[in-house]
Amino acid sequence: MNNKIAFALFMILLLAGAYASSPLIGAANVAGNAIRSQVNSLGEIGVYGDKSATWFLNGDKLDSEILSRTSDALPKEQICVSPGRYSGQIDVISEGKIILAKEDSKVAIKVLCERQNEIAATLSDYGDDDLSAQNLSSCGFNQNSANVGCIVVISNLEKATPPQPQNDLIFVVFAIAVLLVFAVLAAILVLGPLAGLFLAKDNTAKIILGLKTVLWAIAIAMKATITNTSAGDIIFAMPFIQIALTIFVNSKIDKSTENKKIVSLIKAVMVIEIALVLGVILNYFISQSIMLR
Repeated sequence: MNNKIAFALFMILLLAGAYASSPLIGAANVAGNAIRSQVNSLGEIGVYGDKSATWFLNGDKLDSEILSRTSDALPKEQICVSPGRYSGQIDVISEGKIILAKEDSKVAIKVLCERQNEIAATLSDYGDDDLSAQNLSSCGFNQNSANVGCIVVISNLEKATPPQPQNDLIFVVFAIAVLLVFAVLAAILVLGPLAGLFLAKDNTAKIILGLKTVLWAIAIAMKATITNTSAGDIIFAMPFIQIALTIFVNSKIDKSTENKKIVSLIKAVMVIEIALVLGVILNYFISQSIMLR
């Protein structure tokens, strides 16, 4: 692949990633990250999501089942959600399990994770107004169980009007173009190694490209079927594993004798994976930056 084309693809990915990083951070995303973090800090109250940037918009909900999937940390039975002191501004759809925003608001999220047989005592020790507003019995926790339970509570709610997205034709065309670019790049990323498995001349290249294909299939299957912390860690690590394999195979193949299409394909995959790794790192630091301690 021509270096200028590779560079252009790289820049498109970075610009699209920057564009996709909307300032409207949803309360559900913040809560999912919060649970994932707090299960490793039992007995401590975590306050997440600077209320100047975290939104709980009219019709948005915090759902224990969805938070279980997004956090990859606990089953839904071990997650309790509450409007806290804001029951007048937030609808309770299912006590302890689902709450719904009635108006657009900026918020922060408070989370306490503790063993279920100790959580009542921990709440009493803290005397926190937001967490104490939740009736612990409605969470469905087992007071005789040592399993972890997490309480997720809305804090620092402030009614506000979110910035409105542009609706002009240029914006729509640009959004469609970004989606098409991502669709093409995703196809190259996942299906490219599969094609290389059959077209490459070098046996080492065939093995590595086949391994990359298998790893992508495993990651997709795990994301679709498994909800736990280990699966989340493996999926998070996948881009780093993939780029390491691509760099290795690129260094091993004889570019003078190898199929030219395979050489170009490997370079294209490498560029996309580098951008993907940078995106994962950027997303990690963004999620950390919205944490209030």
